[in-house]
Amino acid sequence: FIISFRPRPNYGFQPLKGLLYINTSSWAIQNVIAEPVEQDGVQISIEQRYKPYGTDQWFPDQLRAEIHFGVIELNALKPTAHVRTYLSEVQIGAELQKKKISKAVVTIDELAGVDPEKVLQQYRTDSISAKEARSYAFIDSLSEEADLEKRFNYLAAAASGRLPIWYFDLDLNKILKYNTYEGFRLGIGAHTNARFSRWIKLGGFVGYGFNDKVTKYGYDAEITINKYNNVKLKGGYLFDIFETGGVEFIQDDVQGLFNDNYRQLFIRQWDESSRYFASLSYDPAPQVHLLLKAQRENTYTVGDYYYNTENGQDKPLQNGFNYFEIVAGLNWTPKQKYIETQDLSKLLLERVYPLIDLQYTRGIAGVFESDFDYNKIDLRVEQRYKMVRLGVSSIEIGAGVVFEDVPYSKLYAAKANNVDGANFWKSFTIADRHSFETMNFNEFVSDTYTQVLLRHDFKSLLFRRENFAPELEIVARGLWGTLRSPDKQYGLSNQAPSKGYYEAGIETNKLLKNNFLSLGLGFYYRIGEDAFPAFEDNFALKITSKYSL
Repeated sequence: FIISFRPRPNYGFQPLKGLLYINTSSWAIQNVIAEPVEQDGVQISIEQRYKPYGTDQWFPDQLRAEIHFGVIELNALKPTAHVRTYLSEVQIGAELQKKKISKAVVTIDELAGVDPEKVLQQYRTDSISAKEARSYAFIDSLSEEADLEKRFNYLAAAASGRLPIWYFDLDLNKILKYNTYEGFRLGIGAHTNARFSRWIKLGGFVGYGFNDKVTKYGYDAEITINKYNNVKLKGGYLFDIFETGGVEFIQDDVQGLFNDNYRQLFIRQWDESSRYFASLSYDPAPQVHLLLKAQRENTYTVGDYYYNTENGQDKPLQNGFNYFEIVAGLNWTPKQKYIETQDLSKLLLERVYPLIDLQYTRGIAGVFESDFDYNKIDLRVEQRYKMVRLGVSSIEIGAGVVFEDVPYSKLYAAKANNVDGANFWKSFTIADRHSFETMNFNEFVSDTYTQVLLRHDFKSLLFRRENFAPELEIVARGLWGTLRSPDKQYGLSNQAPSKGYYEAGIETNKLLKNNFLSLGLGFYYRIGEDAFPAFEDNFALKITSKYSL
């Protein structure tokens, strides 16, 4: 039987169309052909063929894909890539050794970047025809003329934040930065890659802020002990700035140049911190990442902030302290899929939710002149739900608690993204998908907090024209927190969101777009007991951005 499937006319969200072949011998899927209905941007059509093994068992035999690069044009020609995957030597119920199986969905051969022809010859099922050879030569000539390989390398570098240069990977996110405290920051950073060593990675960075006139720098070394379980030992030193009251998780995404964390541009309150650290990481299962880290840091909170170490007594106020911490972290992504490259690094293949981070920090006084004993627990959970007729809903939950009194650096400053709430037009900046758009920076602080960020993306279901399909999103956010000893904090806000902080908004995305980036507008409003008296002061208007590849 052959089943043809396609979306209904004017359905709004346009998914796939294609054919489904059902074999009547065991009612198994024998073949699948699918392609997008919409014909713009990068188009991928696929075919999957299945073969019987025994009476009731079918397994993929061949996977075919065609990729049409609508965003690239060479001499009025748009290139198409043909991908063929053949599966052979299939054994049903074979005995396997878990320790020899990579945690990655796809592992790239170590010789792929050095001698790809040698790798391909092992697996080719048939020889290259004369026509195919001429096609390769023709495409190569076009590629050289248009510097196509260089363009792809630049795109890959922008996505990963790394540009390979012989034995080193240049860290692109270290070259140029900007925030309101440092102004423009110029620097350089690099780490060795697999050409240097597959087991040892060395690197460092240096950068100079033209506004604060301070040089930041650091160095580190990493040894891979066991590649199958991603057992790595890492250590180093850095002197840099960190957001006062910010939360650092052990497995924050590796950010390339495609980074939507725009609030970093406008943060005003920072800590200058020097840190010595050593860590051991281990992946006991494919989607579980564990890390144990010890670090000694000296932190100075810039500006007019002071902490009273003895509440109610006449003792000098301080704004610089020593800390010694043991951090145990768990990152669990039950459905995540990634590729393992030849240098043993991971590239995300598909972001699948939920994402869960749990972290425990123990501060120990007296070790390396540390000033505080404290215990701290942090949690972050992200989940998304796709509904064909309604779009995509997402929820992000964050929570944390510090059980003892500590300075501002170890407390929680809410993730605000409003530059100046008293002036509507100064708040017209870039929206951040994980922040409170109407909350002023460092407006709240707490030692216990819970935040919930809700978002629903209707995609183009509500409004769609042939050449204009903006995407509508609604957002709702809430924050609750307490502060045990506000009288110990001087110079920065000591107000906690004990009554709850709330905001709601609507985003009209993809009003303007090109092949890579789309822009829109977001309108947000502050509600609840922490709203300002003047109606207009509770509004925030922001530019929204999405990558549209």
